[in-house]
Amino acid sequence: MNVTIASTSPQSGSCTYDNMALIQRPSQGNLVASTTICQQPTFSIEEEVVDVYFRNFARLYKTQDTVRGFLPFLAPMYGTSSKGSLLRTATHAAALCAISQLPDQKHLQFRAADTYGKAMRIAAGALQDPLQATSDETLQATLLLCMYEVSIR
Repeated sequence: MNVTIASTSPQSGSCTYDNMALIQRPSQGNLVASTTICQQPTFSIEEEVVDVYFRNFARLYKTQDTVRGFLPFLAPMYGTSSKGSLLRTATHAAALCAISQLPDQKHLQFRAADTYGKAMRIAAGALQDPLQATSDETLQATLLLCMYEVSIR
């Protein structure tokens, strides 16, 4: 049996068994089976809560009687923003805070507060730059940080 280890990370030695998957395939030339161990993609808690946040809060859903959701333009802006940007960090803080309000997710409150502090530091720098201070991303991030403040009370 041939065993192949495949990983998307440059250091496959740092993988744990809980994020590995076995794929077995019969070999083409002979009857020897080939086994491939692939690292399953891992997502940060921020990516997971942002996904839930977008699905439940940020997308606009219209029915005949009601409109549910808000910030329909957040997802496209988030998608084009860079990792570690003010908008992404503020979105992570707002999403963590919203999800931490659920009964079984209280443990996320500390992470939300930490991410909020990081976003505030980035915002302070962004507001010093005349181009960033008047950008749509900064305005959206400021709105998200205000929503964080309102929701923790």
